[in-house]
Amino acid sequence: MGLLSRYSMGAYIVPIAIFVLIHPTSRGRLRSKGPWLLILISALVFFPHLCWIIESDFISIKYVGNRAPEISHAFTFIKEYFSFIGAQFLALLPMLLVASFLWRWRSSRIWLRARWNDFDFCYIAVLALGPAIFSLLLSLLAQRPLRAMWGAPLWFFIGIFIVIIFQPILTKKRFRHFIRAWIVLLIFPASFFVAEKIYGTDITGNEQAVNFPGENFGNSINNR
Repeated sequence: MGLLSRYSMGAYIVPIAIFVLIHPTSRGRLRSKGPWLLILISALVFFPHLCWIIESDFISIKYVGNRAPEISHAFTFIKEYFSFIGAQFLALLPMLLVASFLWRWRSSRIWLRARWNDFDFCYIAVLALGPAIFSLLLSLLAQRPLRAMWGAPLWFFIGIFIVIIFQPILTKKRFRHFIRAWIVLLIFPASFFVAEKIYGTDITGNEQAVNFPGENFGNSINNR
C-alpha cells in the first residue's frame, strides 16, 4: 500500500529486507509461513500497478529520472550530493535541539555500546536510518542527485530512534523547557511558511506555485 502511494517506500523495503536476512532473530522467522504470505499478498496488491507501469512505458519512473538527471561532472555531483545531506541535517536540527533538553548528559555513553543483540533497537535503527543511507548509496551509484524535498519521507521513524538514543529523563524542570521549545518549534515554521507565501514573491521576485491564477483562468475558460 505504501508503494502505491509513493515509490519512496522502496527506500524502506530494501533496508528491511537486508536486515531480515542478516539479523539472526529475523532470519529465524523466515522458517515460518508468515513472511512469505506477506510477500505474496503485497505482490498481488501491487501487481496491477506494475502492469500499468509497463503499459505506460514506465512514465512514472521516467518522471523521477527527469527530476534528477544524471550528472557526469564529478564536482557538480559532489556539490549537489552534499547539498542534499546538508539540507537533511538542517531539517532535523530543530528536532535534535528540542530533544537535547531531555538528554542524559552524564550517562550519554551508554548508547555507544554495541547493541546488535537488541532486536528492537536494531529494527528501529534500520527504519530510522536505512532509507536515507539506501537513497544516498543509490544516488551515488546512479550519479543522480537527490532533491532536498525528497528527504521528507525518509525520516518517518527518526523520532522513535532519537528517544531510544537519548534515553530521556522527564523531570518537571526539563519537561517545562521541553514544552516551551516545542511550542517555538511548532509556531516558528508555520509563521515563516505563511509569511514566505504572502511576501516571498515581493522580496525575491520569483513567482511561486501558490500564486498561480488558477481561479481566474478557470472562470475565463468557463465564460468562453
